[in-house]
Amino acid sequence: MPVLKEYAEKCSHITEFGVNAANSTAALLAGFPQTMRSYDIQTLKELHEAGDLEFLLEAAQENNIDFQFINKSSVQIEIEPTDLLFIDTWHVYLQLIQELRLHYSKVRRYIIVHDTEIFKDKDIRINYRNEESPGRGLMTAINDFLNEHSEDWRIKKHYTNNNGLTILERIS
Repeated sequence: MPVLKEYAEKCSHITEFGVNAANSTAALLAGFPQTMRSYDIQTLKELHEAGDLEFLLEAAQENNIDFQFINKSSVQIEIEPTDLLFIDTWHVYLQLIQELRLHYSKVRRYIIVHDTEIFKDKDIRINYRNEESPGRGLMTAINDFLNEHSEDWRIKKHYTNNNGLTILERIS
């Protein structure tokens, strides 16, 4: 979480895909951006059962952060221009490559992807056993994206701890 806060402190606008228990949301808000948009396919009620997003909404308001939770899929929206895009959604190649291709042009500085070590070269399938399924994985999606946009993006840092975190940086 300190890494997310560190990068958030460098940014005035942050976009988050995948809220879940709101741990990453809290870390990003701790960087005090001017604006933050968090998207998730789960409703606010479902997220409240997993974490404390309502508290974060109130804390953001008290700190004059323009923070909105939007109950929509990251692959069915058009985001505002943003400094930092944080992605922690469905951990499969096809989801991540679609998110990167749809939204990279709106990102001015950083794209940060979570769980890039544990799902580096395999996908996860969501079912009652949460089994892994054979697939290409998140790092394959990132590398394919970088091959398409090598003039504009590079890997700035890849952390292997805490399931992995990969930071992409815009270079042009």
